[in-house]
Amino acid sequence: MDLNLISYHYSSMIREKQEQILKLQRASSELMSYQGELGQLGPNLLKPSLQAETWMGQLASKFEDGREEIQIAFKELESEQFSEVFQSISLKVTQLQNEIESLQNQLQTMQLQLQK
Repeated sequence: MDLNLISYHYSSMIREKQEQILKLQRASSELMSYQGELGQLGPNLLKPSLQAETWMGQLASKFEDGREEIQIAFKELESEQFSEVFQSISLKVTQLQNEIESLQNQLQTMQLQLQK
């Protein structure tokens, strides 16, 4: 087998994995921005404030129940779901970094063999 060709292939794989890391990091930054925007919208879920004197009855109760459900789902999205996505991205970046390190070590070994 041609070690130069294998060396080129490994270098290409390393570049590809580095590009994947950059894409994941960009996605994470974009998601952080969205998370910030979402956090600013949270207080609006309870607007307008509805008073018992003007808003009562079965429809009012259903509306308030729906509002509470939305608020619960919103908080779950804002905290838990974003955290899970950030954790997944972080784990994938770490995995790719480990793969790059392994490929670099293999490439270095091949280059030493080529020099012999």
